[in-house]
Amino acid sequence: ISYWGYKNLIDFVDFDSSSDSNEIHLRYSGLARTIPITTNPDDDGTISELYDTNNPEIFSKISFYNNKIKAGVVYHRNMGESSEVAIKKFTSSLEAIPISLGGICNDCFRLDRFVAGYFTASFGQGLVFESGDYFSPRRTGYGFSKRAEGIRPDLGRSSQYVLRGLGLQLSNSFVRGAFFISNHPRDAIINA
Repeated sequence: ISYWGYKNLIDFVDFDSSSDSNEIHLRYSGLARTIPITTNPDDDGTISELYDTNNPEIFSKISFYNNKIKAGVVYHRNMGESSEVAIKKFTSSLEAIPISLGGICNDCFRLDRFVAGYFTASFGQGLVFESGDYFSPRRTGYGFSKRAEGIRPDLGRSSQYVLRGLGLQLSNSFVRGAFFISNHPRDAIINA
């Protein structure tokens, strides 16, 4: 690893703490944007009526976590939208808990994740199934390329194809199982 890579990675890697640590961490991030993002360099391609600084895009996220429990809340309003149509998400999850089946076997399964609230699901690198409408490859948010596979808590900007309900992911050394149920209203039903 280069020195530059080491300096960028050291904020995300902790060599001193043990995996049994129950320290609770709090993370907050916020964004307010008054200029829309455009990929068109033409002046004709910009939308001048969205340059309203009185109603900016707002994205706020607060999360609490330790090595077994994670919880968070997201508020996202696109530029020009009223606060009535803003996205408000909540999620909580239990992670990495060994499951023993009495005298049959010790630690024969592991509860990878049990999520209540908003969550994402992605299988087969997003080709088999992937929820969400906010495209960002490898979108775990850690600043390096790590794809979110399986069932994960959703604290992102997705608004249309989201899952809200319960998600469960179990695994052992041979197999991984993912089960979920979701009930979230849709803006429209495509190809009914």
